[in-house]
Amino acid sequence: MESRSENGEKHHYVPKFYLKRWAGEDGCVCEFSRPYQPKPGTTIPVKPPVKARRLHPDGTGYLRGLNTFARLRPELANYLEHRFFRLVDTKASAMLEMFNQDCTELPDRSSWSRFLMSQIHRSPEGIQRIGEMVERNYENDLEDIIRENYDGLRGENDPPTFEEYQISYSQTHVDALQLRVLSRIMDSENVGTFLNRMRWYVINTFKSNHPFLTSDRPLAMTNGLERPDAHIVLPISPFRIFVATHSDEISNRFDDLMQHGGGVQRLNHRIIRQARKYVWGIDDRALQFVEGRLGDKIPWCPWE
Repeated sequence: MESRSENGEKHHYVPKFYLKRWAGEDGCVCEFSRPYQPKPGTTIPVKPPVKARRLHPDGTGYLRGLNTFARLRPELANYLEHRFFRLVDTKASAMLEMFNQDCTELPDRSSWSRFLMSQIHRSPEGIQRIGEMVERNYENDLEDIIRENYDGLRGENDPPTFEEYQISYSQTHVDALQLRVLSRIMDSENVGTFLNRMRWYVINTFKSNHPFLTSDRPLAMTNGLERPDAHIVLPISPFRIFVATHSDEISNRFDDLMQHGGGVQRLNHRIIRQARKYVWGIDDRALQFVEGRLGDKIPWCPWE
């Protein structure tokens, strides 16, 4: 989005309430990254070194102005950040607190499902991907998307008819459509209902010598969620993961793997390799482990 401002607000695509689970007594998490990247057009034979540093969750996992649509009127410019994500994160934080008490009988499963959907699309690359898709297809799909529902979608400053709207096409209208599409994708009733119907579990690994790591791509999921062995796994603290499956059998396999089959390090291996920029842990003991994996940027979901 060209309207993003480098001097804008911090917009956390990995929420602070989530990262706080990896914070130590100093209130900080350990951030792993490769901060010294080669300049565009140059190549180097090896990856830049991974650096570890302690930061408060407010100081990492964000991009300024990521969710700002500066060309829209003020009440919409920061709608995605100030209203949509703020509500998603507030409700998900309460659900996460329950998960970390090993409770899966939640009063509001939809709030957690909405958080999972947001984590699939919320990254800088995800926001950009959806924005480019909308802009690319806007003119061709204008009638199919808007004409039939124009009366319901029309804002107070939009022209009275679709034909006038079509003539007055501008980048502002593209931004408005991007905002609508982003909100609807991350609040999809069909996907949310599907996730709500999966079986949810919390697996703890307090006896493990290795804590879970997390990253800017924290979800581990199968390529397709309708297959019998489909699953979504999300580290929710250094010694707990959330698992969504279709059967107790698959969950039991995960539990056995995490307790006895090296599953913690296998999941950490996956979480690091699919990261784009950041990995986080409780301390820097995993530095060498992260060093050999960060930057692989393997595919992690059907959309990337």
